[in-house]
Amino acid sequence: MNSEDVGRWLRFRSSIVNELLSIRGFSIKWFSAETGALISASRNSVNFGLNAADLITVYACDIARLDSWKQHVWAAHNVVPDGKVYSELLAAQVRAMPTETYAVEFLFFEVMKMLEGVFKEKLGVSLFSYDIDFNEANKSIIRFASRVQASLLRLAKEIVRLFSERLNVRELLKISTHSDKEKLGSNKLLQNILAKKMGEEKARKFF
Repeated sequence: MNSEDVGRWLRFRSSIVNELLSIRGFSIKWFSAETGALISASRNSVNFGLNAADLITVYACDIARLDSWKQHVWAAHNVVPDGKVYSELLAAQVRAMPTETYAVEFLFFEVMKMLEGVFKEKLGVSLFSYDIDFNEANKSIIRFASRVQASLLRLAKEIVRLFSERLNVRELLKISTHSDKEKLGSNKLLQNILAKKMGEEKARKFF
């Protein structure tokens, strides 16, 4: 399998992502809506794609070139092939024509960064009360973390923690002109401020 010319693909349960990210030094990087790379502490990476069967698809030679202990981790999640190789992965790895789509995980953090930057530029205050380690946060805000209702609720709680609970309520209260602003939660305060800039309907849709 250690040959790029053979063209063999392997399938793995998506649980491989969570296991690798639990190992110190591992991180994930998204290339498109359904493709990305799992990167080790030594900066070795394995490109992957998701197929219609919700399986992680990897070029076989990428696994063959890993250290033996990493191969054992991947092997524990190996499954019988089901579903075709996802088109975005084929476009990127075989035809060298990556697609211009975006993973929702990537967009979540990019929108937060953009909103924070614009807020500081336009209003002169920090939108969030403290910074976060985006590399660590990427490991918890991820589609693979949600498999059953309990894990879905944990994921929702983590999203709230990284956005709503970080909002700089003290500064938002100073800016808001709402008559009952002291009674509003952090999200509603921000929505009220945005409504002054973009209108009530757009602000509501934003949230």
